[in-house]
Amino acid sequence: MRARHAPLLATMLSGSIERPVPNWFSIISPAGTREQLVRQSRSDDHLCPAPDSLPPALAGSHWRMLAAGVRNWSQQDPDRRVLFVQLLTQLGFHDTVAELMPRVTVRADDPTGQQLAFEVARSGRLLDRKSKAPLRVFEWLADRADHPALRVSSAIQLASALTRAHRDHRAAITWIRRADQEDVRLRTGPDWLWHLLRSRRHRVAALIAARGGEHGRGAEEMRSALEHDERLADLAHDRLTRHYRRENRALVIEAFLKLDTITGRDSAPAGIAESAAQVDAYDPDLHFTTGSYLAARERWDEAQVAFLASATSGTIRGAVGAFQAGLCLQRLGRPDAARRAYRLCLDLDPVSISAAERLSAGATS
Repeated sequence: MRARHAPLLATMLSGSIERPVPNWFSIISPAGTREQLVRQSRSDDHLCPAPDSLPPALAGSHWRMLAAGVRNWSQQDPDRRVLFVQLLTQLGFHDTVAELMPRVTVRADDPTGQQLAFEVARSGRLLDRKSKAPLRVFEWLADRADHPALRVSSAIQLASALTRAHRDHRAAITWIRRADQEDVRLRTGPDWLWHLLRSRRHRVAALIAARGGEHGRGAEEMRSALEHDERLADLAHDRLTRHYRRENRALVIEAFLKLDTITGRDSAPAGIAESAAQVDAYDPDLHFTTGSYLAARERWDEAQVAFLASATSGTIRGAVGAFQAGLCLQRLGRPDAARRAYRLCLDLDPVSISAAERLSAGATS
């Protein structure tokens, strides 16, 4: 999904398509994601701590545009700054974002500056999850941002951060309610945006409920998230809105699969595991989550297929997927295939002790 975000943002920056600011991507890359992928693909020449340190021979036109934008940051207009920060976060360059924007100043009557602060705060959260500085930015925006969608998005970010990193479920619920207070104003905008943000709101509310032990409530919230996503599908009419819907669908399905895996219940719609691959055939997290869901139901053959699909990504998640595929294949009484899965795990992650032990101990026989 991130591999689709980045080119889309680059075409906005290049002027090939309209560059709407604000725009509402949800996924951004954790720090180190790109480095991890480069190393595992044995393409170390592409390693670089910042965009302008990539060897010129390897830099395509969009990459050169990104590097030039970082070098000439002070000359960029406000809209371009928002897009550059979004592109940097897709690639995991959170250190670069922090260097460009060491301090975030949010002002009233500056909608573009508020959007920039939101994007920088999201990046800051991934750079240091213990820092409360991004939460202060989200709190200001949730209270005072000009755009109702930005107020709602900031409240959702707060709710997610408080329940994930700080385990403060009560405070998280408060921010979900704050997001709900903006519903009337949000309805004055595009219908697709209302459904997108309502789906995100319900998905985070489901996480809060599940972490608080309210599994039935969590399933209820996830069903609402899925309903809004289905309405979004009817309204996605251009490249950008279709992209939002595809991203949101992947996140909703993944969250639903995780919820049912954790609780051992079947609250998701029938066929949800099968629909996951149709959403994104290459998403390692989605495949891995599907494999975990199927394995929890002892559907070992289907699970190993999903885990091996995750392994094709060449990421650390893919390495774990290969190992889990090996476990499933053992259960199916297929030792040769299990050994191949463990060797694939070691190829993707040469320090995987578990895979090495399985092979050396002959556990697959």
